[in-house]
Amino acid sequence: MRIAISGTHCSGKTTLVEEFLRAHPDFTHEPEPYEVMVEDYGEEFSAVPTVEDFYRQLEFNVARLRSHQTGERVIFERCPLDFLAYMLALRQLDRDDDSAGLIDAARSMAIEAVPRLELIVFLPLERRRHRTTRR
Repeated sequence: MRIAISGTHCSGKTTLVEEFLRAHPDFTHEPEPYEVMVEDYGEEFSAVPTVEDFYRQLEFNVARLRSHQTGERVIFERCPLDFLAYMLALRQLDRDDDSAGLIDAARSMAIEAVPRLELIVFLPLERRRHRTTRR
């Protein structure tokens, strides 16, 4: 089973993956592409993320996904849709530097890759609720 954990930064992906792996040590762990690319391959990314940065991470994520066959027990700490979502958010914020072609290529890559996953777990970012005391 190939599982991907999806969600924005600080949504609890790493914590969930760590707990899952404690309960299922027979699964292989595919860490967040950014971490692997920086720590293991010495890649550098912009201080302010760009569409190109997310595209490179998407390519890496999809390559790792393709390297695992149906039936393998793997948990990915990111989903291809995460990177596409970040790229689309940059476009919406007018920070995409005219990279519509790159976003279209990313969309096609994500559409091709997602069916390779048997399960996508989405972790929304929780908003903390503050209780108000009435007097």
